[in-house]
Amino acid sequence: MRKVLLVIEDYNEMVGLESFLRRLSFDVLAVGKEVLVNDALLGFHPDIVIATARGRHVDGAKLAIRLKRLQPMPRIALTCSGTKAILAPETEKAVDALIEIPIYPLSAIPILASLAGIDPLPLLEKFKKLGTARVKGMFDVYNVFND
Repeated sequence: MRKVLLVIEDYNEMVGLESFLRRLSFDVLAVGKEVLVNDALLGFHPDIVIATARGRHVDGAKLAIRLKRLQPMPRIALTCSGTKAILAPETEKAVDALIEIPIYPLSAIPILASLAGIDPLPLLEKFKKLGTARVKGMFDVYNVFND
C-alpha cells in the first residue's frame, strides 16, 4: 500500500490519524515536529505527506514548498481547523489537498484515495468492515452503511 508521512503537531490528532490510516492498510510514519522530517525522509520515502497547516513546531506551508523539490515528489495535504486555511499563492501550488479537522472518515477516505491515486471503493469497503467500532483519537465512526 502507499506510504504516508504524518507531520502533525497535536499528539491526539496524530495518534488518531495514524491508527485510522493503519486500519486502512497504509504504511504510516508519524513525527510531531518539522525538524524530524529530514531524518524521516532518509529511510521512509512517502507517497503522501499530511502536515499541520500552521502550529508552533510545524509550518505545513513551508514544509510543502520544501517537499515539492524532492524526487519523486510526494502528494501533500495540510490539516486546518474550521474554515479553509488562507494560503499564499506559492503554497497553494505546492499543496494538493486541505483536510478539515476534526477528520471524519467518510469525508477523508475519498481525499486520501485521490492523493494515493487509488480507487476509494475498496477503502470504503474496508471501513465498512470496521462497523461501529470506535477508532482511537478524534474519529467518531458512525454506522452509516446500515439502513
